[in-house]
Amino acid sequence: MMRLAHIVPLAVSLAGCSVGDAGQAISASESDSASTVVEIARFRDARSLAADPAGRLYVVDAASSTISVLHTNGDVITSFGGPGSGDYSFLDPADVDPTNGL
Repeated sequence: MMRLAHIVPLAVSLAGCSVGDAGQAISASESDSASTVVEIARFRDARSLAADPAGRLYVVDAASSTISVLHTNGDVITSFGGPGSGDYSFLDPADVDPTNGL
């Protein structure tokens, strides 16, 4: 099972910057570029990350038994679920597949 970092970084690249290993920004030249990494969400036990056709990200957090939906700009759109076995609840969620856009 794939484990994700507890913090999902959103890298913003400007003027020739790229993102290297472990989300660290690497600039082509210190004089003509700048970059920053911004924390967009925090999860206690992220288990899965997937994208739908619109580019929204879905993150499964097993610790809270929820799925969070993040906009393409990193803002949290909604979070749903919760521990339990009833409607709209999850028991130890492990994966999500939003590829059909629903």
